[in-house]
Amino acid sequence: MNTTSIQIIRDLPTYSDDELQTLFGRLTLNMYGDDVSNEVADAVVNEKKHRRDLKQMMERLDEGLELLSQAKDMITKLTAKGV
Repeated sequence: MNTTSIQIIRDLPTYSDDELQTLFGRLTLNMYGDDVSNEVADAVVNEKKHRRDLKQMMERLDEGLELLSQAKDMITKLTAKGV
């Protein structure tokens, strides 16, 4: 595997979303050459999917925490009323 490919793949988790998008664009335009583009493409796509999945999980977690907070408030009100 090309040393540039290895370095890019190793550094993927440290790239900001903007840097990852720029890298994706450069790979799409084949700016690193055929070898690097072919070797790195799957890793970049997987990183993008991983970040999307994490974002969705965090959104669902936030929604769940909001529902729990609402339930707690309802229980507190009912308890205060003696129900």
